[in-house]
Amino acid sequence: MSDWNPENAITESELEFAAKNGAIEKFNIFQNEDGFYIVVRLNWRAEDLHVVTRRERSFPKIWVGISRLINHIQNKLPWITEIALHILRKENASSSHYKANKYRPLRTNVLGQK
Repeated sequence: MSDWNPENAITESELEFAAKNGAIEKFNIFQNEDGFYIVVRLNWRAEDLHVVTRRERSFPKIWVGISRLINHIQNKLPWITEIALHILRKENASSSHYKANKYRPLRTNVLGQK
């Protein structure tokens, strides 16, 4: 996963358009101390893109709970059926490694694989 860079961001409406057109190559959910955020890779672009809101493009959009995020994906992005979920290990949630790399996961679980 690429580190956060505001130049590599995608709005929710752009993400919806890409999903409708089958352009999502990878769909990842990452957890940090603030909640959960989405990082995608489009099939025509090499960089990872963080989902942002239209009003605030200076940092990734954060969902406080995974249930709300999954509900959002099911309602707004029904074309997305495979998601990789990257969660924090409880014992490392406050480690210095984590704080130095705020938007980096420490553990990966893959959901939706067949």
